[in-house]
This record gives sequence, C-alpha cells and structure tokens, in this order.
Amino acid sequence: MVAQRSNSLSSDSVLLQSVEAIKGVGPRLAHHLKAKGLVTVEHLLFNLPLGYLDQRGTIQISKLRPGDYVSFVATLLGGREVRYHRRKIYEVTFSDGTGVVTAKWFRYGRWLIQRFQRLKGSVRVSGTLRVFGGKLEIHHPEIEAVEGVNEEGSGDIVPRYSSIPGVGPKAYRRIMKEVVSSFIPQVEETLPAAVRDYFNLVDLQAALRQVHFPSELPEVESSLQLSPGLRRLIFEELFFLELLIIRSREMLARETGQVMGLDRDFLRRVGKLLPFSLTNAQKRVMREISADLGKRRPMNRLVQGDV
Repeated sequence: MVAQRSNSLSSDSVLLQSVEAIKGVGPRLAHHLKAKGLVTVEHLLFNLPLGYLDQRGTIQISKLRPGDYVSFVATLLGGREVRYHRRKIYEVTFSDGTGVVTAKWFRYGRWLIQRFQRLKGSVRVSGTLRVFGGKLEIHHPEIEAVEGVNEEGSGDIVPRYSSIPGVGPKAYRRIMKEVVSSFIPQVEETLPAAVRDYFNLVDLQAALRQVHFPSELPEVESSLQLSPGLRRLIFEELFFLELLIIRSREMLARETGQVMGLDRDFLRRVGKLLPFSLTNAQKRVMREISADLGKRRPMNRLVQGDV
C-alpha cells in the first residue's frame, strides 16, 4: 500500500529526496526500488506493511496451517540438489521434533549451498506453507540463524511488505529501519491538534513508527485490525478525500451556466409523448431536472436507469 502525498509537501522537503539518500542504499538497490515505484523517501514511508509476523515466541511445526505465512524455529537436517522436470532445485529439510518442513529453491546459486553448509544449530524459517504430495514445504523462504532460542523464543514483531524483485525481505526491513530512524523525525504533522484530540488520534510520526515497527501485537491473526497508528493513517486519507470533495462542490457551486427553465406544461406534454406512463419516481426526477435547469449553476446529476 503506497499512499501518494507529495502534493502536500514543499519542494525542499527531505522526504522528496531520492531513495539513494538513505544510508545503505546504493545504485543497485535504488534501481530495484524505483522499478517498484518507490522513488523517494516518502514512497518508502508510506509503503505500509501487508501484515506482521510475531517472532517473540515459537510455534511447533505440527501446529502450522497450510496456506498461512508462517515463521518457526527448527533444526536443519540437511540439503541436497534434486533434478525435477529437466531442471535442478535445491531442497533443505527442517525439523523441530514435531514435524518436518522441506524448503525448496527453484532459482539458486552456489552461494546458497555454501550458506547452508555453514549454518549450525537452530534457524528461523519464514514463508508461505504449502502441501505437496502430502508433505509440508515452503518455496524460497527467508532463513535466519537463531542463537539461544528457548521455549519462550526470541525475536521481534516483524513487518511483511510486498515483494520487491532484487531486494530480499531482510534487506528491505533494514532499509525501513534506517528510514524510520532518520527521516520520521522530519515528518511534519498534517492534522490540526483540535482534530486529533477530538477523534483521539495519535500524531503522524507516532503512527508511522507504530505501523512499520509495532512494539506490541496481541496475536498474529489480529495484526491487521485497526491499531492506533493504522487508524490515524486511514482517518487522514479519508479526511483529506472528504475535504477534496467539499472543495470540488464549492468550486462547482461558483460556476455559472445558462438558465433553461421548463414549465410544468412542457413536462406534461413530454410525458404524453411517451409510450408508457411515468412512475411517481420518474415524475419526481423530471421535476428535479427541470428545477436544476432553471438555476444559474451547471447541473451535475447522475440518473439511475430504473427510476
């Protein structure tokens, strides 16, 4: 979800700087971000997460549900190259003692094989769980080494963004942490304090921090419900949309048009020419159109066909 807000920013706003102004973003990363439409710092700030993963605890493989985007901690049992339909894929098997999940990569290089050869101990695996041939598997998951995982688990509430070719999930989160840290303090408030107080809304900086990297999340399944931060951003979008509609109506009301008054006798004659009798609703619409044509401002009316 990318909100377009540039019209409300001054031309010298730091938020309009290229993504290359972000620490750690070089020409290669910038190229991939821009190909996704993420050209400025502002675009990144308002490219909101699709959802969240609660990595503060662990969940057993036996309790995972196919079709969900899951995150679990397990031990790497081994990896191998497998020929499948004239092509090679790389498979890695994970287990936590309650079940087994096979991760598959259909596009990989020697670097991936070497990475798994170096991995020891527990790892966190994140991705969409599938069932193939009666077995659980994940395609191209995100893998992260985990140290000192206990029964309570360890980790954070991790945002999930829409995929960006050429930029992995972990790399994109690292970019967003830098954006949140360096640029959110320079975001200017857009809603008057009176409006925020009346509707009990958090300020814009707090909303953006909370939406990108929330500190609390009751449970993963409810993570897309309206948090104070998300509620603020939704309200703001609807608020300015309503202001735009009101402004358009005011401008329309100031326009002048040609007065074309139609008397009731004319409407009756038109009605008699029709091969059917007008319903009461149709007669009412005819009167309303006649009244609009008699005013000095242009008529702006949409008539539904079944009146």
